[in-house]
Amino acid sequence: MQARSRFLALAGLAAVAGIAVTVGFLARQSEEDAAATVAIAPPPPPPRDVETAGVGPAVGPQPTEDVTPAPRDARMLVRDARGMLEEGHAADAEAAVQEALALGPETASAWNVLGRAQLAQGRTADAESSFVTACNLDSTYAWARNNLGWLYLQRGAWAEAAAELETAVRLRDGIASFHNNLACAYEGAGRLADAAREYGRALAMQPEHATARIALARVERGQPSPLAAAPGDSTAALGKP
Repeated sequence: MQARSRFLALAGLAAVAGIAVTVGFLARQSEEDAAATVAIAPPPPPPRDVETAGVGPAVGPQPTEDVTPAPRDARMLVRDARGMLEEGHAADAEAAVQEALALGPETASAWNVLGRAQLAQGRTADAESSFVTACNLDSTYAWARNNLGWLYLQRGAWAEAAAELETAVRLRDGIASFHNNLACAYEGAGRLADAAREYGRALAMQPEHATARIALARVERGQPSPLAAAPGDSTAALGKP
């Protein structure tokens, strides 16, 4: 009887132990499964904007490229006007210089280019006024002096031309066209020795100056000057800057 009781007690203990082992195994397996599930779970989707949720991507105002043209300054306009003159677009050049003068400040170079543009359109009186204005703005601006002297040469105003061209040469010596123009003024006025000197200086600075060479030979031989009859046919050259 006692042996049977001990057997039953031992059997009960074994059963309880088996249940505990099973429960422990299941508990550990559940924890591992849970850990594995957490490890491979995809990341949560990013939160959606409350205001745009359910209506697709945001389509608010987008930044736009600034297409406002860069402002053009006066110097750039005058430079462009010179190029237009080289291409034969005198009216466009005049418009560009007028815009430059409106922007300010007024400069001798702008008025000089304006005079060139006006001359190219046959407006001699306007050109003279522009060259005079350039000289008044900057009395040391040799190019405007040369161009004003050139205008006087076309009229046969030899003394006025010589005065302006002498100033141009004094301000900017070393430019062959200035000396050639001054020689034309002297030749027209009958100052042949002075003319020969200036034609020679022009050739020394620019040996390929063919018209100065022809004029020098004419003066040295004492041939009559064609300038008295046709001042506009002189070898004088308008300055560009």
